[in-house]
Amino acid sequence: MPYVTSLRYSGMQPHFEFDDEPKTKPPFGFSAGVWIDPARMPTSARQTDKPAMCNIFTLPGLNGVGARFKEIVERLEPGKHQFFPLKLRRKNDEPIEGEWFIFNACEKFDEILVKYMKPEKVKWAKKFNGTPLMHCERGTKVLTFSRPQIAGRHFWITDYLAAPQLIMSNEAVRAMKEARIKYFDMTEQLEADDTWIPEENIGPVLEWQKKNQLK
Repeated sequence: MPYVTSLRYSGMQPHFEFDDEPKTKPPFGFSAGVWIDPARMPTSARQTDKPAMCNIFTLPGLNGVGARFKEIVERLEPGKHQFFPLKLRRKNDEPIEGEWFIFNACEKFDEILVKYMKPEKVKWAKKFNGTPLMHCERGTKVLTFSRPQIAGRHFWITDYLAAPQLIMSNEAVRAMKEARIKYFDMTEQLEADDTWIPEENIGPVLEWQKKNQLK
């Protein structure tokens, strides 16, 4: 089963402030789902408190991950996602040993089967540029994913979903647990054998694209 994941904001993990923060920095949280120009990303940060390092932690608007997290991602989907190197320092300016990165999953697609959801729990609202986005219920086993659509995929973002979160496959989550990587939240979802069909799941988007002569 796939899992919806999110960063955990906890006082038990370290917190940082960036030394260099480009004005065009994209605050994508756990991932953007698309390729990001490295020139837009910070390259160093200083810790503002004293908790010990962990393999996933929050950064201002972004995420930080360690080498163990990167190894799992690269083993499951080599060369598909981005890891921006990050130099870290402690509060007293001593360098923090190890390899640290900002992670960005570079895959985004549609896979949610709307027919399995309660109609009153699915609403469409327009983004600032007019693109319809789906607002739906969040929680454990409330979303049903198309098994054929997600087969062989491990890290991705759902397209046309408001406040999208990083999705991990069951295999990816199992690997994270075995490596004892913590400080991120996950909720198990459902799967069905249905083929994902655009007309059945993103009708408002197709109507908007047709009206604006987009594909």
